[in-house]
Amino acid sequence: MLEQNDEKHESGHERLRQDYRNLERRMVSTEEAQSSLLTRLSKLEMAPPPELGNLRVPFPMLVTIVVGFLAIGAGIWSFRSDMVIRLDQNAATSANNYRLLEQSNKNLEERIKTLDQQQRLQNAEFQTFRQEMARRNR
Repeated sequence: MLEQNDEKHESGHERLRQDYRNLERRMVSTEEAQSSLLTRLSKLEMAPPPELGNLRVPFPMLVTIVVGFLAIGAGIWSFRSDMVIRLDQNAATSANNYRLLEQSNKNLEERIKTLDQQQRLQNAEFQTFRQEMARRNR
């Protein structure tokens, strides 16, 4: 049993040693990467800034940029003209609907007037009928 505990502790110590070695290797590689980044950063800080006058855009890239802006402009113009056409159609439809509503309103007003006249006439006839009946009953 004592031997088993010794083997168990020995294997545990061996794993700890391996983990420690791996950690040391990773730390050394991280320090090397950090130092290389620091040297690159110091070189970039010491370099003169680029002059915009010396900046050159390759012709294919320039053509691509111009074509892209033209395509965007054409899309916006197409959308705008389509919207103008739709707004004109909607305005015409709204005007036609308004005319139809006005005509319907006039027709309803005329119908109401005729019904009102008919009701007045019926009331007058009913009144004369009641007066006639009242005279007969006296």
